[in-house]
Amino acid sequence: WCPPREGTPLRAARLAGPAAAAGGGRVGAGGGAREMARAPAAVLLRALAALGLLGARASQETRVLLLRHCPRAPYPADRHPPLAPNNYTHLDDFSAQPFPSSAKWGATAGMCTPNNYTHLDDFSAQPFPSSAKWGASAGMCTPNGLKLATFMGEMLLTVLGSRQIEAIADDVQRCEDSAVALGLTKHVHVDQALFDPLSAKVSGCAQPDWEGTVTAEVEQARDKLGSARSLLPRLQEILGKGVAPPLSDIPDVVADGYFVGGIRAASESIIETFKLEKTSFMPMAWGKLSDAEFRKLYTVRRTYFEVMYGGRDIAQRYASGILAKLLAVAALPPATVLVGHDIQLEAVHTLLGISWQCGPFATNSTPPLSGIMFTLAENSVKVQSVCPSLQDSSPVVVGGMLRLQTAGASCRRLTFQLC
Repeated sequence: WCPPREGTPLRAARLAGPAAAAGGGRVGAGGGAREMARAPAAVLLRALAALGLLGARASQETRVLLLRHCPRAPYPADRHPPLAPNNYTHLDDFSAQPFPSSAKWGATAGMCTPNNYTHLDDFSAQPFPSSAKWGASAGMCTPNGLKLATFMGEMLLTVLGSRQIEAIADDVQRCEDSAVALGLTKHVHVDQALFDPLSAKVSGCAQPDWEGTVTAEVEQARDKLGSARSLLPRLQEILGKGVAPPLSDIPDVVADGYFVGGIRAASESIIETFKLEKTSFMPMAWGKLSDAEFRKLYTVRRTYFEVMYGGRDIAQRYASGILAKLLAVAALPPATVLVGHDIQLEAVHTLLGISWQCGPFATNSTPPLSGIMFTLAENSVKVQSVCPSLQDSSPVVVGGMLRLQTAGASCRRLTFQLC
């Protein structure tokens, strides 16, 4: 696991034009970070109290908001397809109609290995939306996604309750672009180590045992995986028959540390693309999918994500820096916004044992621009979900909060309830 960092400098974001600024400030971590990375939510409160940090700002609350980045254009080709002979990785392979083309997305489509059926369209009878329709290259924020971020940013100024805000993004362009589009602060800093200490080569970080961890998660989730697999025929009805075999005919296995097969293809490629369509205000699944049915099918995505990234050792890689940041509350400004990925939200979900329901999305869903907000005050930590409402009148939904008091911080799970 990744130990607490001490004094890792921030680097200025690569902003265009005069908004670019030199990096400033430093991120540190207290000695309780190791326990934080291994224990449930109540430990956060106990660690803060033990370090004398709760009550350090008795007259002022401190808020830390972890957000996923903007709605982006999808990756049409999967890096980890089902094993041969079912190694189809293109969306259209699974569908009778193509998903939007790269021209509609406004971006170049992913490269595909000849005759290897590695594209999203291989699974569909009709093509998925092109890059022209998305208006962005694969992995980049869509124009509507950036607009949504700007709308949310205006509302978040009220939610955060402060104009002294620090914005920190992962070292990925869509995260930087999202943080800038929020418009919460003049300067955005980039700190890869905060979101993925291992990739940032932080000393002491070791690669988790992906094969062993994912295999163990699969064994524990057999019933959930069975339920998820039962939804694949309905998803295939929506897709139609592509050049790839039906999703339900593609077996699921752990290979090289990745859970691959029909469930991954359905989750990582197809259902995630539907979610990106919805949050980019595009027709979802060619107009064939209602919100209610999408929430039901989203079970496949949640189950896959929990199995693939929900193991504790893997979660420690992606959440230890963020939890260490929370423990450095005495050095934090009144409000901090961290812009990362759904994998960080999943990691925090795993390590703190929290779950949520927010807006029009399924339980524990991690749509673009959704997140978790911690409010640290005297003798308490409040935790709330934040997500886009997809409504013009009020673009942000803030979920109900559960307040932990130091006298009774023994619960093992927190549950967010929608207000």
